[in-house]
Amino acid sequence: MDVYQESIKINQKKKRAFRVLKENLESCLRFWGKKLRPTQNKKIQSPIFEPHPFLAGDV
Repeated sequence: MDVYQESIKINQKKKRAFRVLKENLESCLRFWGKKLRPTQNKKIQSPIFEPHPFLAGDV
């Protein structure tokens, strides 16, 4: 197998991997979109959304 054919194979694998990654990300976003939609009007009480102490300048 020459280098050209090998690079084509690698590119096909990369494309497949990115497609799977994109599909996973989209399904994850859909899932969390459904979860978070009801709480849009309320302030989300979660430490994840609070600024990190270092970023807030509390250090």
